[in-house]
Amino acid sequence: MALFVLMETRVRHPLVATERNRGAAFLASFLSGAVLIGGILFINFYIQIVLGFAPFLAGLAFLPLTVALIVTAGLVAKNLPKLGAKSPTAVGPVFLAAAMLWLTQVSADGSYFFNMLPALLLMGVGLGMVFVPMQNLALFGVDKDDSGVASALVNASQQIGGSLGIALFSTIAAAATPGGVSLAALSTGYSLVFLWAAGIAVLIAPIALLLINIDRKRFTGTERDVPVVHLG
Repeated sequence: MALFVLMETRVRHPLVATERNRGAAFLASFLSGAVLIGGILFINFYIQIVLGFAPFLAGLAFLPLTVALIVTAGLVAKNLPKLGAKSPTAVGPVFLAAAMLWLTQVSADGSYFFNMLPALLLMGVGLGMVFVPMQNLALFGVDKDDSGVASALVNASQQIGGSLGIALFSTIAAAATPGGVSLAALSTGYSLVFLWAAGIAVLIAPIALLLINIDRKRFTGTERDVPVVHLG
């Protein structure tokens, strides 16, 4: 990753044109990927191992997150001309962090409706608020012939973040699991993972506040003469 960034800053025709708003989208994608993919893995562990849900029921248990994400993303997309990119990208991580902090209450005698459901709903809202402006920022001002590259880099950064998130969270859970593999010990490890995930989610907010400076009219296409950037 470091070599890729270094090469991109030195070559004459970089794959990705340097632009702070697009950089904010890539960083938000990277961090949200760590929280989403890494966090969901341990949510699934808790639901299946500790709560004892069968795989099919565990899949159904995630439906509230999906519904909340779809509804929120639709509302954000509809109101993006009024909201701009900065506000939802900065507020969404607060919901994500709140979801992860709620999950730190997991225990061996916990329940789905208390420990999981509120967090899944908050997580869906937070992801819906982050994903919509993030995708738009990554493609803003990019020539249509290069939009595939920009979109692919958003997805790639999210997957890389998810991979590193799983590695980090797995290490934390293993190190924090005392007394073998009892349900209480596993819950202790999961709780610490969710605390770290909350900390990572919070980092997206200052990135949005400090890096996103695009005018709302330009971002939503209501201002003419939006510059086009060629990536290749």
